[in-house]
Amino acid sequence: MPTFDTGNTGFMLVATSLVMLMTPGLAFFYGGLVGRKNVLAIMI
Repeated sequence: MPTFDTGNTGFMLVATSLVMLMTPGLAFFYGGLVGRKNVLAIMI
């Protein structure tokens, strides 16, 4: 059975959570750059 290093596991959990938060944040950022009618199309 492999042993898991808590530092590596914690870093991967933090990095994964930041990427999951970055994705909708980037969609809202790009949605703010376009006109009102195109926001939904840009986010999808």
